[in-house]
Amino acid sequence: MPRVLVVDDDPISRDVIAQIVGACGDFSVQTAEDGVDALDKLSFEHFDVILSDIKMPRMDGIEFLKRAKELDPTVPVVMVTALNQIEPAVESMRMGASDFLTKPLRISDVKNVLDRLLAEKALIDSLKVRGNGGDSLVKLLNTELFKKLSMVNMLFQVSTEIERQSDTVNIVKALPETVIKVIPVRKAGFWGLVDDLLIFEAGMGFDLIDKLPIKGTVFERMLQDRRMFYVLEQNDSDPFTGIPLQSGMLIMTLMIYDSVFGFLVLADKKDGTRFFDDEISLLREFLNKVTMKLENITLYDITNQHLVNILKTLVLTIQARDSYTKRHSERVTEIALEIAEEMGTPQEVKDALAFGG
Repeated sequence: MPRVLVVDDDPISRDVIAQIVGACGDFSVQTAEDGVDALDKLSFEHFDVILSDIKMPRMDGIEFLKRAKELDPTVPVVMVTALNQIEPAVESMRMGASDFLTKPLRISDVKNVLDRLLAEKALIDSLKVRGNGGDSLVKLLNTELFKKLSMVNMLFQVSTEIERQSDTVNIVKALPETVIKVIPVRKAGFWGLVDDLLIFEAGMGFDLIDKLPIKGTVFERMLQDRRMFYVLEQNDSDPFTGIPLQSGMLIMTLMIYDSVFGFLVLADKKDGTRFFDDEISLLREFLNKVTMKLENITLYDITNQHLVNILKTLVLTIQARDSYTKRHSERVTEIALEIAEEMGTPQEVKDALAFGG
């Protein structure tokens, strides 16, 4: 039975990760409360895979990774991090981490990583026992790790580009051009979902398709099944034209507040290969960051509008109560305008406040 060590200083998070690992298969799971505790266990016990948080007291995940590799250079270590802490995850992979996962963890992602690492470890061990091929396989795995590290580096860069955008329109327009930096494709586009229609928002390479009814298409099936991605292979029917595809196509769902906002569509990879699981996982992490950014913008807009409405109501109430409180009304207006200025409220809203005062 494979032995997995879960390292996390937060007891709730530690227990949740341990339960997720247990749900992934027949594993013997142990836990450690931080890097120091984990090193103590690693000194006396063997583990097939380690899942470690990055941000921990006493000894963080990066230092633990370094010390763990000194004790057992062959043990696969997977770093677990928050969505806004991709940079430390990239650094950990430079230092020898086998992979990284972002919170909140998905059982399917954890299972894929565990199965892959255990299969690689078993293959290396068997080749070493037979005395051939082990070194060559290690070189191959290092090449694959370098490839993924390069992709993760690019993911961090493009996520930073999205984070700099300040409104929904610019984010949507930037999506296709940003994504092709992570997965080089000849076709990339984003279609927003409005009622039962897909509306083309931005992209390149696709024949111009402004609107597409989703009824009877793969997009409708994705909505019904709540699927986050769908892969179409060569010769499958093109959802836009109905003719056989000349190359693979990947459709990713973008959610906002648990509702489908639209679909990102990629097709015709430049290297001619299919869309691989690690590429899809990276794109899902990227779209998670896009979702968080869009939700934050939406929340700010709603909060801002509520504040404006409250201030307008306050002004009208004061004016209605007493004709001699005009100065109070003017003062409230001045305060409202100062608050609006600090919040970066658009000029038309500030004009409305001034008029209401």
